[in-house]
Amino acid sequence: MDETMVNELKKSALELAEDVTEDTIKHVFDFAQNALLKSDNAMLKAIVPILATVKDYLLSLADKIDGVEG
Repeated sequence: MDETMVNELKKSALELAEDVTEDTIKHVFDFAQNALLKSDNAMLKAIVPILATVKDYLLSLADKIDGVEG
């Protein structure tokens, strides 16, 4: 396999990894937020705004997986 093809495959794999990671983060945090908001525990409900900040931070990290912003 020539180097050009290897580099194209690496780029494609990193883009896929970034997409999957972003989708997973969104799914997990949406699930957590919904579950916490339905809880009877006020302490759990209180951390929902913090989760949004953590979610945004993790998504910003995931955006760097393929080395291209956005």
